[in-house]
Amino acid sequence: MKILQRILTHGLLAFALVTLGFAIGKETTRRSLAPHLSATGHPESGQAVNPKTDEHLMVYYLHATARCTTCTTIEQWVRTCLERRFPAELAAGRIRFQTADYQKDETLAKRLNVAAGGVVVVRRLGETELDHQSLDQIWRLLSDPPAFERYVGDAVQQALASFDRTEGTTR
Repeated sequence: MKILQRILTHGLLAFALVTLGFAIGKETTRRSLAPHLSATGHPESGQAVNPKTDEHLMVYYLHATARCTTCTTIEQWVRTCLERRFPAELAAGRIRFQTADYQKDETLAKRLNVAAGGVVVVRRLGETELDHQSLDQIWRLLSDPPAFERYVGDAVQQALASFDRTEGTTR
């Protein structure tokens, strides 16, 4: 019985240490990426942009404070989709990706009408939000990664194309 108790004690201690290590690593990564996620300049260059002509998309992945494996998978799939399909737009700051905790950032959650985790594509002109689209089908597409990527990529492509169609009216 003492051997079983000792094994359980060591197992729980190891689990707690691994969990703590992951939490520290995640926070360290988040802090190191924070300067690159600036909403007021191009993510790569850090340069300020003209708010009157800065047409761009903010692609938000909104999650709860407590995150599960599915939540981190969705975030990674969205990030991968953007990097594969829109590398030039990301580098130029025309598309910006940001994760946010909708339970902590209640202002953002209310503005985007978010009550659960998901992906929202926001068309912006400088700091002004022109409109947004919630990609509600992501949950249904989790069993089909290629369809998930097509869905997210097509929505982003349509939002980018809408800037081109309204070029004369948004500037």
